[in-house]
Amino acid sequence: MRMLHSRYLQILLCLILTFMMTSFVYTVLKQKVRQSKRVILEEIQGPVRLNSENNENSGPNFTGVIVQTHFRSGSSLTGDILQQHPDSFYIYEPLRSLFMFIPMGKDMIYPDGRIRKQPLNLITEAQATMRGLLTCDFLNVISEVFKSDFMYMGKKSQQFFTCLKGRKTSNNQTKRKTEDDELLTCVHFLRNLCLQSKYRVLKIVRTPMNALIIVLKDVPSLKVVHVVRDPRAVVVSRNSVGYCPPDRSTNSTYGCTSEICERLESDILTKRKLTPLYSERIKTVLYEDIARRPVETAKELYQFVGMTIHPNILDYVYNITSSGMKSSCDICSVRSNSTHHIMAWRKSLDKGSLYRIQERCNYVLKHYEYTIY
Repeated sequence: MRMLHSRYLQILLCLILTFMMTSFVYTVLKQKVRQSKRVILEEIQGPVRLNSENNENSGPNFTGVIVQTHFRSGSSLTGDILQQHPDSFYIYEPLRSLFMFIPMGKDMIYPDGRIRKQPLNLITEAQATMRGLLTCDFLNVISEVFKSDFMYMGKKSQQFFTCLKGRKTSNNQTKRKTEDDELLTCVHFLRNLCLQSKYRVLKIVRTPMNALIIVLKDVPSLKVVHVVRDPRAVVVSRNSVGYCPPDRSTNSTYGCTSEICERLESDILTKRKLTPLYSERIKTVLYEDIARRPVETAKELYQFVGMTIHPNILDYVYNITSSGMKSSCDICSVRSNSTHHIMAWRKSLDKGSLYRIQERCNYVLKHYEYTIY
C-alpha cells in the first residue's frame, strides 16, 4: 500500500514539473515573439516607446492644422495668416529637412540621442513626423527638423534658436553641457511652447494629399486647409526661382508642367474620396481668393479652424496684402498688391507655352473653374 501511495506521489510530482516546464517554455517563447515584433517595428517606425508624457497631448484639447499644397502655391501666406492667432504654434515646412536629409543616406538621429537607419518608406516617415509635431511628441522627430533655418519662419518655433543661443552663452562660462545636451534642452523648451498652444499649424508642400489620410485617422482633431493655385501661375513662379527646367523632349520651356498638374489631379481624386468621411475637416481654398479678398478669406479660415479672429489680425492681413508693403523675400508672405500679383503670370507666358500648359492641365483648370484663354 505504501509503495502504491509513493508511486502516485511520483506521478503527481512529474505532472507538476511537466506543467511548470511547459509554462516556462511558453513564457519564454512568448517573450521572444514580442521582442521580434518589437525589432520589426523599430526597423519601420523607430523604437517603440511608452511615454506617459504623450497622454497629455493625445486628447481633444488641441486643434491640429495642416496647410497642404505644393511649392509656390500660396501656402506661405495662408500659414502666416493662421499663425497670427496668439494661441497658434506654427512650423514652416518641417518636411524639408526630412526629404533632403534622408536621400543623403545618413542615419536618423533623434534629440535624445537615439539613432536609426534609413526608413523603408519616406512617406511613412513623413506621416510619423507630422503626427509627432502635431502631438508635440518631439523626441520622435529627427533633430534635423529643429535645426532647419525654416524654424525662423514661425513666431514661436524661432524661439528654439533663442534657446540654443542662450544655452551656448551660459555653457561657454560653465563648460558643463555638450552640444547634444543643449539641443535636447531646447527641444524640451520648444515642446512646452507647443503643449501650451491650442492650435498647432504645419505648412506642408512636399507630400500629396493622400499622405494625410493616415494622419487624419491618427489625429482626430486635425483639420486640413488645402490651398490651390492656378497651375499656370505655379509653373511661372517655379520657373522664376529656378525650379522649372525646360523639357527638350516636348520642346517646352516649362518642364515642370506635367509634374504640377499630375499632383493637382491626384489631390482632386483624393479629396473626392475623403469628403464623405471628413467633409468638415478638409477645406479647399483658392490662393486667388486669398489674394483678391484677403480679409474676408482670413475670416473664413479662422472660422473653419475654430479660431477667434481679432481686429489686430485683420489689420495685419490687410497690411501684408493690400497696403503697398514691398518684400524681396521669395518665400515670404508680404505682397505690395496681392490682387495684381495673382495675374502677373500672364505677362511671362508666350502663346505657345500658354496653350501647352492649358492642354496638359485642362482637367485641373476646369475643375477649379479657372478661365482658359
